[in-house]
Amino acid sequence: MIANDGNHDLLATQFLRSKAWAGACLVTEEFELVQNGKAVVEFDFAAATVEGLLLDESKKNDCLADSAKGTLTELNKLLNGCRALGATHLVLATPKNAWKQATIDKQLQGDAAHGVSAPQVLLLTGLGTDPKILTLDGKPFTMD
Repeated sequence: MIANDGNHDLLATQFLRSKAWAGACLVTEEFELVQNGKAVVEFDFAAATVEGLLLDESKKNDCLADSAKGTLTELNKLLNGCRALGATHLVLATPKNAWKQATIDKQLQGDAAHGVSAPQVLLLTGLGTDPKILTLDGKPFTMD
């Protein structure tokens, strides 16, 4: 797992599990959602608490893909997977100090304008050094 950048997944789960709201948190490792025998989205881990379900995509870089179009494609796969599983949160984790989030913001604003529900997106940055969680929707991050 660590040979395939799995250390970012481990650091993210370690950070999330250290939070008081995590309590008895159940964590699963990488999994795929399959439709008609074809993988449609892959998540690096899921963390289930009494309060909610967090699905994660961890990257060593500060973006989901190399281009805005690729980022939109990946983000929509992740959001649709979250909707299918009823996730309360999508965690995007990186060891970088910040995410390139303009494309992510634009997609979420467009979804909201069209009445499309989305989980709360959390940007987990600074893995391995000084982890921080930011929200994209202007709402405080809570699990109450």
